[in-house]
Amino acid sequence: MTDLAALRQEIKAVFGRAIETAEPQDLEQYIHYESKDLLKALYDRVEKMQQLGVFKSVPPPFDPLKPVWRYDISSLYVEEQGYLVELTLEDLFASAVQRGFRDEVDTLIFIDEAQKFLSTDDQDHIISVIFREIRKFGGGLALATQNCETFPTDIIINSGTKIVLGIDEAYQDILARKLGMERIRFIQPRKNALVQIKTKTTSAGSRFIDTLFSLPGEDNK
Repeated sequence: MTDLAALRQEIKAVFGRAIETAEPQDLEQYIHYESKDLLKALYDRVEKMQQLGVFKSVPPPFDPLKPVWRYDISSLYVEEQGYLVELTLEDLFASAVQRGFRDEVDTLIFIDEAQKFLSTDDQDHIISVIFREIRKFGGGLALATQNCETFPTDIIINSGTKIVLGIDEAYQDILARKLGMERIRFIQPRKNALVQIKTKTTSAGSRFIDTLFSLPGEDNK
């Protein structure tokens, strides 16, 4: 049986179980699926997702002996990138939870252009969940972006370390308030960076240390 055929069978099975176990009032949502056009569109969407390779059982050809695995998903559309990022994070987090609590960090996850994958109104989104809970399972998550204005508040609050490079002067006050980093105005593009580290959290609140670091480069010689 091909991957697509297996996917079709799984969809039918899941849909059938949902119908069998649903309450009468819950079945109203399925009335919309009387339309052949809608069902065809749904099928085409599932088929397209299957063709992407994201849902195939073949794992990426990473070398288990190498400590760094890099996913280059730049060739995918933004929506497709979102599928892959969320599924990968779900798997990584599930594996971390299964291993149990850890005293030392053994898994670090880095996501570039993170603003594309965040949800501002869903605190149960996998990225928000990982940010809140991954530390106790020996993991860490780093998000890189050129636009953190859309970052959810809980992501910012739970960040142990923030690093800010050069930003436009027009956004300095906005980001200073949003990130809680008053020294942002002292950042000079390509010359220094501002690093904020959360050192202690008590009943009175969190304590932070803000430090400006000079960056190596021609401008600083």
